[in-house]
Amino acid sequence: MNRMFFVIMALLPFFFTPSAAAQPAFSEGFWEITVTMEIQGLDPGLSRPHVYRRCLTAKDPIPREPERDQHCRLLRSGLEGEALTWSVQCGMERGSMTGKGRALFYGETLRGVMRGKIRGEGKKTLSMIQRIEGRRIGDCPEATEDPRRSGPPHR
Repeated sequence: MNRMFFVIMALLPFFFTPSAAAQPAFSEGFWEITVTMEIQGLDPGLSRPHVYRRCLTAKDPIPREPERDQHCRLLRSGLEGEALTWSVQCGMERGSMTGKGRALFYGETLRGVMRGKIRGEGKKTLSMIQRIEGRRIGDCPEATEDPRRSGPPHR
């Protein structure tokens, strides 16, 4: 009986110590985001990772690049705990693209995937996958009044 009491007392602090899971799932700030895209039928070696920096906030946590997404419309988005989901529709010169994304935030890092369909002029449809990784690199620049605005380009 005494032995069990001491074992329980020794383990008790582990049950009441804050864990990594207690950290906030999403951390607002300036993020560096890397996107690698694969398009059905194209050699995967042709797609180089694209890296950009962007301010992510609770109002706009979606890891997108506004300068490249000027012809895109956000249809839905939601952030629940560490899980972010969104859907988007884009008009392009010779077609359109629709996609759905899901990313998981782990405090100051994120990982996600966006799957989409690209429809060309000739009604041909291609599948696309974007793999998204990111890391928080600091606070949002004060000059950034619009949280959707990207920061300086990354070289």
